[in-house]
Order: sequence, then structure tokens, then C-alpha cells
Amino acid sequence: EELWQHLSPRKNGESVMYAQIPEISAPDTEVLKQMDMTKEIVNGIRGVRASKNISPREKVTLNIVGKKESSFDEIIIKLGNLESICPDAEKDATAATFMVDTTEFNIPLSACIDIESELENLRKALAYQEEFLQITLKKLSNERFVNKAPAAVVDAERRKQSDAEAKIAALKASIAAMEK
Repeated sequence: EELWQHLSPRKNGESVMYAQIPEISAPDTEVLKQMDMTKEIVNGIRGVRASKNISPREKVTLNIVGKKESSFDEIIIKLGNLESICPDAEKDATAATFMVDTTEFNIPLSACIDIESELENLRKALAYQEEFLQITLKKLSNERFVNKAPAAVVDAERRKQSDAEAKIAALKASIAAMEK
């Protein structure tokens, strides 16, 4: 009560004890959607930083491929520790990319990481996936295994095979993009 009396001038007899309780209005769903998108963008930035071993203190640039309207760019810059946000940017082959809804975002890595060490890491991951695929293919080519193992186990091995093939394709594409 004492603080309320000092906040702003009021008429005689006006008191916090007699003040009207403010009416609750319906939430603005558009603002809530934009805030959810802002959270997803910040999570994407942090995910790229974690996966590429970029320090959270290092300022990076966020490129938006296509158009994105947002009134929360200042929040994204602050929480993502960004140097700037570049709308309508071109795709960069050496950039780390993530999607939020249908909008593509990328962070150029040429200034942040050592391309040679990243290529080495990608090649190691590719070698591991290729070896894993060979082991899976060997199991699936064994007729005794396929005939005697439960169907769920065989299906799991086939899923492992398709996952490994997809990862190999993605790793080869990343290596090819970085070598350009």
C-alpha cells in the first residue's frame, strides 16, 4: 500500500484497497507463435554451436534463407550471441544448417571452425558408418540369421542398414560441400 501511494498521483480517497482488478484479456496467439519460433531458432543456434564445438562466447552470424518476419530479432541476437541476422541470404555450402517450421537458417562456419579438422572428423564418421553398414550387411546376407532370428530383430537390422545408408549419404554430401 505504501509503495502504491507513491507510484503515481491520484485523486483524494483513491486507494489500492478500492482499486479495480484488471480484466484478463485473451492471449495474443500470433505473439505466442512468434515467441515459440524464437525459442526454436535459439535452440537451433545452440545446437549448431554444440555440434560444431563453437564457444557460446564467440559471436556468429545467422543467415536466413528466404523471408522471415520477426519482431523478436533482438532477443534472438542476445540469446544466440549473434553478431547479426542476415535475411534473404544465399545458401552457403560450408554453413551449418537447421530448419524451423519451413524456414531454413544457416550459420557460416568458415570463420568459426578449422575446415581441415572438420573434414577429418567427417571422414572418421564416414569410415565408422561404412564399417557399421558392412557389419549390418554381413548379418543380413547370412541366410541362417535371417531365417532363424525373430522378425523384429531382422527388421531392426534392416532399419540399421537404411539409417547407416542415409547417414553415409549425408556425410558424403557434407564432405563434398566442404571440399569445394
